[in-house]
Amino acid sequence: MKAPGIRVPREEGETVRRALQEAGLLRKDLQVRREGDHLVLPLTEAVPEYRGFPGVEEDFEPQRHQRETYQEIADVPADLKPLLPSSFDVIGHVLLLKLPDALAGYERAIAEALMRTNKSVRTVAVDRGVGGELRVRRLEVVAGEPETETIHTEHGMRLLVDPGAVYFSPRLSTERQRVAAQVKPGEVVVDLFAGAGPFAILLARMAEPAKVHAIDLNPEAYVYLEENIRRNRLEGRVEGHLADAREWARTHPGIADRVIMNLPHTANDFLEDALRVLKPTGGVLHYHTIEAQERLPVHLARLAGRARAVGFTLRVLAQREVRTYSPQEAHFAVDLEARPLVGPENG
Repeated sequence: MKAPGIRVPREEGETVRRALQEAGLLRKDLQVRREGDHLVLPLTEAVPEYRGFPGVEEDFEPQRHQRETYQEIADVPADLKPLLPSSFDVIGHVLLLKLPDALAGYERAIAEALMRTNKSVRTVAVDRGVGGELRVRRLEVVAGEPETETIHTEHGMRLLVDPGAVYFSPRLSTERQRVAAQVKPGEVVVDLFAGAGPFAILLARMAEPAKVHAIDLNPEAYVYLEENIRRNRLEGRVEGHLADAREWARTHPGIADRVIMNLPHTANDFLEDALRVLKPTGGVLHYHTIEAQERLPVHLARLAGRARAVGFTLRVLAQREVRTYSPQEAHFAVDLEARPLVGPENG
């Protein structure tokens, strides 16, 4: 059957396969294709490239011997099995999943089945939702090791992160790579909501920016950010700041060619601050939001009106649905070109 894939040299196959699996991008019901000195790994979604390897569309054979799924072996009543989630996040050795209320009381049985079918997982935690000013997940460890601090590998970078203390999503792996591929040599980049540094560190590794400023208000995130800068040997190229994004923007106007706004629930509140840190000639905003598809044009039109009020025009360069957020809404990433307004309105 036809499906998207990624073509990699045979010697890189296992490393890339593991990374794809951790990112939730590896399709497990299809066999890997062997083409001479290369492998083609089947993907759950099409990507233009991954780690510099080209995305393709190929014919794949189905797996002949399907391994047992966790849903099959979980000790859960048969009438509840249809409620078992089909997707979850794996961050290093930690697996995070959300469960409907109807499965309350079966958390440990579900977790044990997940550990049996995902050999790299040593900790399973139920995600009770994101909350608070710092947007941190409330995790309940239900099986395995109690420690949720872990090393997550993605696109060749190694991040120390605790998903119970710092928000981190492996589902943004492709988005991080997509943004990094746009960064031009010598640019100054500002990551307004950096967390443990996945965007900042990846683009500093993949591209050649003059400087990446990574800002976060969460003291624990800042500790992980500084450690990850050190671990990835990016001292001097990535500079961490423990600060409120709005206050930092007020004291650092006009320095950035590119601003990352990965705070989808509230990035809307920081538009003027992001525009403030752009250079007078303008630049690019990588803006994230949670919105219904049919409402996104209205949302972006309102952003454009606010930008015009402070002297900028906005133009959509690209938009991408990152993931489904709810039956009605999705997480969108939108690249916005911001340029100074010329003419009577700009004085």
